[in-house]
Amino acid sequence: MKKISILLLVVAVVLIGVGVFITFQKDENSNSNKQVDVAKLDVLDKANRIEKYFMDKLPITDVDSISNQDKLNFALSTLVNEDATSFTEERLEKILKAYFGNDVTYENEDIISPSTDKVIAKYDAKKKQYTYNKTTSDNSNSTYEVLSYSNYEEGVNTFDVERQYLVIDKEQSPYVLYSTYQDYENKTNPIGTYDISATDNMMPSSIIDDYITLLPVTTYSFVKQDGVFILKSIIIA
Repeated sequence: MKKISILLLVVAVVLIGVGVFITFQKDENSNSNKQVDVAKLDVLDKANRIEKYFMDKLPITDVDSISNQDKLNFALSTLVNEDATSFTEERLEKILKAYFGNDVTYENEDIISPSTDKVIAKYDAKKKQYTYNKTTSDNSNSTYEVLSYSNYEEGVNTFDVERQYLVIDKEQSPYVLYSTYQDYENKTNPIGTYDISATDNMMPSSIIDDYITLLPVTTYSFVKQDGVFILKSIIIA
């Protein structure tokens, strides 16, 4: 089991584009280069992207249970850093299969914002493409942050990303701490408070260590299909 500690700003999180990232290490005794496991970096990137969109929808015991709109909205969310304002059915299919597998089921239709119930991407059945307006969101006033402690475990054809979350409600003074996003959203079962003024308005990532035994483990389980890791489930225990 390998361990890493991560500070995530869930609303304004900036994902590292590791899908095509390769580093090389030069051996002191030879000129050979060692390539970092790109598949491992790719699955960690996928976990980050899935986490960003599905944080308020956990757990997901079966990928097939994800609603059609959530699948479409998730695919659209992976394109937010692109300049284009349209994409084809084929592009959407490739995205969904890359994350959820070749057997993923969905229907092409207008993509509706889950927060406003307005169409944010129009589907044209004749052209077999989606068009949408490029918008810039300002998350600087987000009302919560999430600290995350992560482990990951590799198998021959499996990859599990285990994360524990400390959700911080910044609307309160002092800040109120929760062990799940759902508790934060419902304002129930707080596990502590934090006076941000005591640390010059900086939230140290180490604060999660004080609550780690109170935080459930969320496991993102991936399995390999045709050489690519796809999401199988997200379980909270």
